[in-house]
Amino acid sequence: MQTQSVPTLIEFSEEYIEPIFGNRRPVLFLLRSAADAESSNSKVFAQAANELKGQIIFAVSGVTDGIQARLAEFIGVEES
Repeated sequence: MQTQSVPTLIEFSEEYIEPIFGNRRPVLFLLRSAADAESSNSKVFAQAANELKGQIIFAVSGVTDGIQARLAEFIGVEES
């Protein structure tokens, strides 16, 4: 049931902080710009999220705005 309570591919936001970090499950982030949302990397990431749902949490995040910028800063990722 917990697996079904979150989307297959999460757009990182304050709403999903608890489901992402609170369950102590592995999380894989793809940090990207808005322009990269339709890139081949994003498509492969989404495919992997579908194939591995329930095993790994997949989340995407920007790096320049709000909570997403804070995440990028925390893990040392810059827009460049």
